[in-house]
Amino acid sequence: MVNEEENSLKKKTLKNFFWSGSSNLVLQILTLAFGIFLSRILSPTEYGIVGMVLIFTLVATSIQESGFLTALINRKVIDKRDYNSIFWFNVSLGTFLYISLYFLAPTIAAFFDEPRIVSLARYCFITILFSSFSVAQNAYLLKNQQIKHRAFAAITGSIISNVAGITLALLGYSYWAYASINVVYQFIVMLLFWHYSAFRPVFTFSLTPIKEMAPFSLNILTTNIVSQISNNIFAPLLGKFYNTIDVGNYTQGNKWTTTSQSVISGMLQNITQVLLSEVRDSKERHNRIFIKLVDFTCFIAFPCMFILSLSAQDLIVILITEKWIESAVFLQFLTLVSPFLIVSILYTQLILSSGKSDIYRTITISLCLLQIALQLIIYPYGITTMIAGYAVLNIIWLLVWQHYVCKITSIPYSLLFNMVGKYSLITACVILATHFITLNIDLIYFRFISKIFIAGGIYIGIMYLLKAEALKEALEIIKKRKI
Repeated sequence: MVNEEENSLKKKTLKNFFWSGSSNLVLQILTLAFGIFLSRILSPTEYGIVGMVLIFTLVATSIQESGFLTALINRKVIDKRDYNSIFWFNVSLGTFLYISLYFLAPTIAAFFDEPRIVSLARYCFITILFSSFSVAQNAYLLKNQQIKHRAFAAITGSIISNVAGITLALLGYSYWAYASINVVYQFIVMLLFWHYSAFRPVFTFSLTPIKEMAPFSLNILTTNIVSQISNNIFAPLLGKFYNTIDVGNYTQGNKWTTTSQSVISGMLQNITQVLLSEVRDSKERHNRIFIKLVDFTCFIAFPCMFILSLSAQDLIVILITEKWIESAVFLQFLTLVSPFLIVSILYTQLILSSGKSDIYRTITISLCLLQIALQLIIYPYGITTMIAGYAVLNIIWLLVWQHYVCKITSIPYSLLFNMVGKYSLITACVILATHFITLNIDLIYFRFISKIFIAGGIYIGIMYLLKAEALKEALEIIKKRKI
């Protein structure tokens, strides 16, 4: 009976990994392809103006969602009343936030001394409304593991929104074109979530589900707000203390990093929390599955992101021309820290699936406050110093997450530490060797391709010699790609 459950869970996990991973890969390829075209049309200044508004949109969206998406996913028994209450709560709060930010737009523009932000901000904030109408539907799809439908919604939204953005850019709408991508995307995804979700709201409202989920969701809400501020603090700081060109270059570098990172982290976020919640009653199975997830994540994340860092300058010049070369510095630093952030996401998913939202809140808020304080202290020393400080702090903070994960699961601390350390050290050596091997190659296209194949080949060769279990798991997923 146990073996049947194991096989069923494994098959479902592989299937969800396939759909989630494939959709994220396709989504990010589309984002990069359209982004290349758009970056060739627009300038760093136009990207920078939109980047200044981004943090306000993200924070407001976190407030509107209020942590109830995660709360619904983690709720063992859930019915239509729960979805209905959350739906009307989110819609009401989203409407209130949009109206409030609409009238605050002139104040935001005055802060950056950029009058154009007033109308732009009011336009961008429409995404808050669209998002509020799809929280309950999104939770329904995730809870019922309709990963394929979420994937189709995301890919369709990406294609339509990027086509709209590029069309507007070609018609001369400048930064409005870039801003429109997110607005159209949220609208299309909202429509498709409604189409695929069986849940339909009715005109009744009960506070009982809100009260029951409030303690958990408030921890998530508080954490998400501070986290969004911390993760996106660079754009407003650069806009305030430097200029829109710096914001644009940072936004470009961060976009490439986020897009690449999302292929892996998006896959994890979609299924890890649901998977771990299903097996949390069996500690042995829970820990065994989590250790495999960490091992597989490190196996994929470190080579992918480190190779991107190695080839950052060549990639930027080849794809979006030398006018964006300054964004390569941001890309290099941010991709070096990305694997550690991806593993941190996995740790946070375990903490949340264990119902320890208070721990998640405390650790995340502590990190965010340190991050903000650090940036405010070191910003006079230059942009590179700010990014380096961000990278070092987040790498160190992984050890804090790891401490609490081991405390919750009783997994030996040394096991996870050695696992992350092994992959990061091996990959760093591979990247260093590849750098010197390709140092004297002058042709940029040949150098770029050589870095990818040489680094990838050496890494896979080392994993094969070490008989890495993750390599076997990866081959198994590829073999079962048609499930």
